[in-house]
Amino acid sequence: MRTKPWLWMTVLLLGVASGCNNSPTAPAPTTTPPPTTNPVLSLEGSWERVNSSFVALDGMIVQTNAGATSGMITATPANIYQFTTGDLKWRNITRRSSNEFDFEDLVRQANTGAQSYVPGVIQVQPNGDELQIRFPTTGTFQQWRKRP
Repeated sequence: MRTKPWLWMTVLLLGVASGCNNSPTAPAPTTTPPPTTNPVLSLEGSWERVNSSFVALDGMIVQTNAGATSGMITATPANIYQFTTGDLKWRNITRRSSNEFDFEDLVRQANTGAQSYVPGVIQVQPNGDELQIRFPTTGTFQQWRKRP
């Protein structure tokens, strides 16, 4: 089987052309964007409960201390759970990541006010002004918004 001379010449020229790409200008350096870092978000401030599994408690306000290790109720709607101003609502707050915290949440039994604490996870939303709280042991949730 005989090959056509023009085919060999085409293959040879393509090989030479691809191997001899000597550009007089250096390629532009690639710019790599700086690695993104998650900002460390804070719980410090006053928070209003705006949506939750227990609607009767929406409107409650919790103020965290300077180190954001606990939060106290500063206002609450009248409720059958007997939450009152001054109750330690959030305690033992510890950072788990740049925007998540483990903590214990005060719960009260309806009509008796008997209290206990349940473990939960607070997630600060990227805007820093909203919290999503979930409770793995109860399956309940709370949403909070930062007050000015």
